[in-house]
Formats: sequence, C-alpha cells, structure tokens
Amino acid sequence: MKLSDFAIKRPVTMLMVVVVILILGFVSVSKMSIDLLPDVDVPVIVVLTTYPGAASEEIEDTITKPVEKSVSGVENVKTILSDSQPNVSVVQVRFKWGTDLDIAAMNVREKLDLIRRTLPENAEAPIVLKMDPSMMPVLILGMEGERDTMYLRQLADDTIVKQIERVEGVSSVIMVGGAQRQVRVRVYPDKLSGYKVAFSQVISALKAGNINVPAGEVDYGNRELLVKTTGEFQDVEEIKNLVVVNRQGAIVRLRDIADVQDAEEEVKIYSRINKNDGLR
Repeated sequence: MKLSDFAIKRPVTMLMVVVVILILGFVSVSKMSIDLLPDVDVPVIVVLTTYPGAASEEIEDTITKPVEKSVSGVENVKTILSDSQPNVSVVQVRFKWGTDLDIAAMNVREKLDLIRRTLPENAEAPIVLKMDPSMMPVLILGMEGERDTMYLRQLADDTIVKQIERVEGVSSVIMVGGAQRQVRVRVYPDKLSGYKVAFSQVISALKAGNINVPAGEVDYGNRELLVKTTGEFQDVEEIKNLVVVNRQGAIVRLRDIADVQDAEEEVKIYSRINKNDGLR
C-alpha cells in the first residue's frame, strides 16, 4: 500500500503522526543550545621557535627543516606548513578531524625534545601552541597622541594594559606598534685589541652586572623576610661605568672600549591610527 493511499484511508492516524512530529520538533528546538561563538577544536598545532639575529635562510636550514622532519612522524598528521622569517620559525601542523589535540600536542613535544640539542645553541626552546579560535581578538583599541610612540608605548605598558587585564573575562592583551627603549652598546674592535679584552668578556660582564640575586632569608621576630641583592642596571651611566676587566687594579670600564647610547629599538611593525603613528 502506498503512503498516499494509507493517508487517504486513515486520515486520523496520519494527523496524529504529523502532530507527534511537530511536538518532537518544538521540543528539540527548545532544548537546542545556541552559541554565537561555539567552542570548536580546530585540529591544528603551531610550533614557534625564536632564533634572535638569524636570517630567513639560516632559520629554514637550522630550525624549520629539522622541526618539520621531527613532527612529520606524529600520528594522524595531515599536512605541515611552515614559514621561515628573520628571527623566527613558524611550523603549522594540521591533523585529521577528530584527533585529540591534547595527546597530539604531547606527542609533538616529545618529538621536539629529541631534536632540542641539535638546534642552534642561541635558539630558544620551541613553543607548542594549540590553535584556539577563542584566542582571536574580540576588541581592538587604537591609541595616538602628540608625544612620540616610545612614550605612548611605555604609558600603555605601565597603566592602560594593566587596567584592561584586570577586567573580568580578559585572557590576554597584546600590543602592536610603537618603539621600545633600547640601550645600544657599540663595541670598538681596535679598542678591544688595545686593551687586550675579548668580546666574550664584554658579554659576560654585561650579563653578570644586570642580575638580581636572592640572598636567602632572615628571621625578624615572628616574621621571615626574604633578602635579595639588587644588581640590575638603573640608568645608562651605570652601564658605562661597568667594570669589564680588573687586572690587579688596572680597570677597564665599558666606556673605555664601547659607545653606550640610550636609544630606540628598530621598529618592525608600524601601526597607523587616523593616518598618524600610534598603537593598537
């Protein structure tokens, strides 16, 4: 018997079937959750490795290719995309849908641990990040003013960013644009040779002279106080007067072999607000 014949001969039964279907439909719609930004696990993991001072070709040969070869053996890998830029290597690993990203991230970290010693000594440890759509910015603020961008960035770092981070629900704040303060030390090779000072000694002196060292604990009545020795540089003059070498009273200071300047770092990302330099 055809469905049309059954509907004509038993109209009451068909009416009841239609009513039941409508009721189930209304119940399903009322219980269906609706989310403007649903939580979706995108099967993508990003490996970020920083190598300061390295060119794109060096980044590709010494970091990107070894990382690609290492993570290619992880289970359920679909495709691998990479981008080698000056100072940084970005390797994007795409997995098959349904892959548990927590397990995949753990497997990727294990593979990277095996090649960590083969990477350049000055390269930072690879960072493994899971692609999370909820980490995309939901609000972008622009900032401009009559002062230079270095002052604006310092003002934003010290006050505005901290206040925004205190807002409930804010995960992180990222600032783009503007110049940052940078102390430049230009070492003169002829003076190094004249004072018989190695370049490595200059680096060691700068590292040792710019560090805070914990000095233990002191009992003060019913309280316990933490003690530390403050050794970080406070101003440029202190850096200039840094002792690099002391040979039985013959002191060689940094100002004797180098030029120290309070300057700005090279701006690599520019942000324009209303056609003016600013921050966002």
